[in-house]
Amino acid sequence: MLGRWSGKEIGFSCYGNPEREEKRTTDRDMVSEGRLQNPDDVAFDSTMTDFSANHREVLRIVLRGDRLRVNNRVATLFFLSDRVLAFGFRERVGGSFGEYYWRIESDPRGLLAIEHVAYHQGALSSTSRQDLRPR
Repeated sequence: MLGRWSGKEIGFSCYGNPEREEKRTTDRDMVSEGRLQNPDDVAFDSTMTDFSANHREVLRIVLRGDRLRVNNRVATLFFLSDRVLAFGFRERVGGSFGEYYWRIESDPRGLLAIEHVAYHQGALSSTSRQDLRPR
């Protein structure tokens, strides 16, 4: 994850039940950077820009010591190896409940893939895959 990356995010998002509602596809440009600030502090920042909708979204992952945070929320680490990092978190906002999961994998060719799945009230609400190349 260390270094500078760029690429595309492709996926879909919907509200409620994806079988009954129209899915909106996403196709956003991404710029990312992973940096080691000190031996116990790794940060990975991604900015996703949808130029057609004039929308920008930021994903910030920070590993500080043994604590993993995603956009300032404490996340649970599910799996960590030389090539794969999998994590997620759950949150309740008012009467709503959301679950968010990520899987980041580097491949032998030096590419980075980020897969993201989100559930709202127990129903699938969005998925995406971000394919990144070194810049």
